[in-house]
This record gives sequence, C-alpha cells and structure tokens, in this order.
Amino acid sequence: GFSFTKMRTLIKAFVLVCALAIAVQASSAATRFSLEKHARPGARAKMVSTLRQYQETGVGLRVPEHRHMPVLKALGISAGSGVEPMENFWDEIWIGNITVGTPAQGPFRVVLDTGSSNLWIPSVNCIGAGCANKTRYDATKSSTYRPDERPWLIPYGTGFAAGTMSNDSVSVGGITVINQPLGEADYLAAFFADTPLDGILGLGFRDIAVLKVQPGFDTMIAEGAVAKPQFSVYL
Repeated sequence: GFSFTKMRTLIKAFVLVCALAIAVQASSAATRFSLEKHARPGARAKMVSTLRQYQETGVGLRVPEHRHMPVLKALGISAGSGVEPMENFWDEIWIGNITVGTPAQGPFRVVLDTGSSNLWIPSVNCIGAGCANKTRYDATKSSTYRPDERPWLIPYGTGFAAGTMSNDSVSVGGITVINQPLGEADYLAAFFADTPLDGILGLGFRDIAVLKVQPGFDTMIAEGAVAKPQFSVYL
C-alpha cells in the first residue's frame, strides 16, 4: 500500500525539483557584470612621470649651492674640494656625478648609496632596454684602465645588473683615486631605462660588496686621498 512515509519522500523530492527550477530560472535572468582590472599606480609610474618632466624641462631637484656652501665654508671646506652636490629624486635616491678613466669619461650620474658597496656604470658594450640613454664607459679609451674580467651580477627587486669587473681611476667631489674596482655593466634590466641614473656608487662596508671588492671610500682611505676615514651628508 501507499504509506505516509512514501508520501513525505515524494513531497520532499517535488520541493527539491521546484527549488532547482527556480534557481536555474533566476540564474538565466540574472544580470552579468564584466570586471576590468586596472593596474594600481605605483613607484614605477611615479618615477617615469617625474623623469619625463625632468627631461622635458631640464630642471632637476638640485639643492641650490648657496644654501649649503656657507656651512661648508664655515667648516673650512671649499667648493670643489671633497664636496659633491646631490640631486634629490622623490626623497628616495640621491644622485651625484663621477668621472672615470684617463682622460676622464662622463660625468656618470650615480646613486650615492650607503646601503650597498659596489660601484658600477654602463659599459660601452651594454645591451638591453635598460642601457638606453645612459652614459657609457669605454675601457679601451682609458690609459689607467686595468682588466679584472671577473663576472658579477647584482639582483634588484625589478631585475638585475650584470657584467665584468675592471679597475680604473675614479673622481668624485674633487677627490681622485687611481685604482678603483668597478663593475662594467654589460646588461641592465629594462627598469633602469626609466630611472635618472647611469649607475650606483656604493658607500657601504666591504663585507657586503659583491666579490668583496673594495668600495670607493675605502680606496680613498687606502690611497691617502682623504685626511680622515669619515664622510658626511648635509641636507
């Protein structure tokens, strides 16, 4: 016979079928919205925008010399003697000028970086998008160049720089050293094309230098180019 239990089962099945039918109908009638992903503006976009403005106007963020020279003179430091004016970009990087080789090549615009210890600049043989519009160093045109040829690579968050080591004279802020290890960058990541720098002058400790090469300021001390093993920054 037909039991009450079977009736309850049939009713549950009917309700389930009705619910599925309603759900399918609602799904087919629902409005669908397409989503479009937009890149979030970041440091790279800011850097590109500021660099383009700098290139178009020819005006950097160099601190006027008259603002710091009275202080330097009070300390007994004259212009051109151990002083390198810097340009401030976004309160993130500080750029100064150096020359390399004999006769002097450059100037090369380098980040004066206390967080690293290697000096590198683009080689005349530099390839890759990151080498575009960079001042390049040609070792064959320097009488003080001495080969090293060890390969080096420094990774960054947005790519890497790589090449071979050399030795040559380097001048910064009126101080010249004769035998400075430097990296000739034969490859630069595309990121570097959007930056206002040619290379990096590391001012950190030798212990963190790639290949443990001697940093620039250590060479100044070793060659007696500075009176004291000290440097300072005035903002």
